Amino acid sequence: MPDFSTQTEEFTPFSVISLDGTSHVAMSGKAAATVIRIKISYSSQTGKPLRNMRLCLRGRLLDDDETLGFFGY
Repeated sequence: MPDFSTQTEEFTPFSVISLDGTSHVAMSGKAAATVIRIKISYSSQTGKPLRNMRLCLRGRLLDDDETLGFFGY
């Protein structure tokens, strides 16, 4: 698992980072929705908590363990 305390990621309105460190992007123009489940609480291998990870979708702070739906436009 990547060290999220030092990792940075630039988010687009249709991009979100998952627990395994990969970016999932719902492409615009697609009719189907891609649902991504996120849990925003991590612990490092040493057991110490990492810095809080705050994800925003179009300016709205995501809640812990929130399920997101992405729809293409």
